Amino acid sequence: MITNRELASKVEMIFAHTNAYNLPSAFANREDSREELRGKIERQSGSSIILISDILGSGKTFLVQMVMGELGLEDAVPLIAGRTKASDFKGDTPKFVDEWDIKANPRRLLKTISQILEQKGTHGPLILMGDFTLRSENFRSMIEPLGDPDKIEMEQLNPTFFGLALRNRLERAAGDEFDSSQELISANVLSALVPDWSKTPANFRDVFKTLSQITYNLPQNYEPAFIDLSAVRPWVDKNGPTIEKGLQSELFEALVAHFANEIREGKWKKTMPLSVANLRSMIKSGDADDFQSRVIEPFARSGLLSSFGVPEISEDWKAYDRYPGPYLPGTFIRLSAALRAGAI
Repeated sequence: MITNRELASKVEMIFAHTNAYNLPSAFANREDSREELRGKIERQSGSSIILISDILGSGKTFLVQMVMGELGLEDAVPLIAGRTKASDFKGDTPKFVDEWDIKANPRRLLKTISQILEQKGTHGPLILMGDFTLRSENFRSMIEPLGDPDKIEMEQLNPTFFGLALRNRLERAAGDEFDSSQELISANVLSALVPDWSKTPANFRDVFKTLSQITYNLPQNYEPAFIDLSAVRPWVDKNGPTIEKGLQSELFEALVAHFANEIREGKWKKTMPLSVANLRSMIKSGDADDFQSRVIEPFARSGLLSSFGVPEISEDWKAYDRYPGPYLPGTFIRLSAALRAGAI
């Protein structure tokens, strides 16, 4: 059994969410993607490209690092898109280029593509990792001369996957004191953190970071550790984002109310992504011309909403639509809705 005090003392191990302490157990059921990636690397030659495109924090970098280690290439250092030099691509060993995402200036991404094309045929297999930017038409058209890239699909984080990973972490942390029957997280908190949706914004980094912060709200005693809504309340009160009055506050309240109702009415598992039109219809001022720039983009940037669209890059590579729809609620809104539905 893990107590509140023990959980607090080992929180950085159990809820590790950075590269400083990553466990193979975090990939409890990613055998398929690991096997597929390993096979593609072993079979690739020349200037072949492998794409891994998924939401931020989903574990792309860790996946590649694990497979590289399994292949005896653990000394490989990821190249960063926009900061690489043409000479970095020389040599026959596989290389992985990270951070092809909306955090990067599109001109820097273009520069890296140009360097890859410049070194065509002189480098080994390249593994490109990033968010949905890798799926944009302009990006695909630019790398077309290199041939059709192989794609790796990552298993998304669902309750079963998360349960396996958490169990492995707890077992490693508790050792002989591990009790498989102990319920560490209440069902309503878990369903908000890791929804069982066909598409989910949940990712290991965000979920474990949130749990590590919530843990400090637990009493420091020797009672069995248990994270329920009463522990979530202080976290929500302390971590509330800055929301402007008017359009932003109206939409935030509408979103929390909407998802709280879905929880109460048993519709939570059937939650589907929301379009821009859906979001506009939730508030009276939703027809405002600057609704996208004043509300949706700040919400997506802060994590209140998760964008599931493809950020299309402009033809001149000077800008792109960073947060296109559809959207799903981020962690803060999901937990706020769970609190509202639980009347705590």
